[in-house]
Amino acid sequence: AFFAASEAYMGALYPAESNHFVDAEALLQPNVLFLVARRRGVAVGCGAIVRADDGTAEIKRMWVDPEVRKERIGVRLLEALIDAP
Repeated sequence: AFFAASEAYMGALYPAESNHFVDAEALLQPNVLFLVARRRGVAVGCGAIVRADDGTAEIKRMWVDPEVRKERIGVRLLEALIDAP
């Protein structure tokens, strides 16, 4: 559900050629860390970091439920992704 919501949101903001979504299968690769934020056991956000062989990385699939966006969940997800080994 988050993927569909994030794609709809990004599609409304940016032209199709500017959106570079990765699918669930790509997120299962060993060079990817995918995190899910939960509040009281319910998923409220997600994000991934995709590491490249050249030492760079890209944040993908960042999404936080609009109902909890003022709770800094996105910030905490991003910090966890950046700080991950």
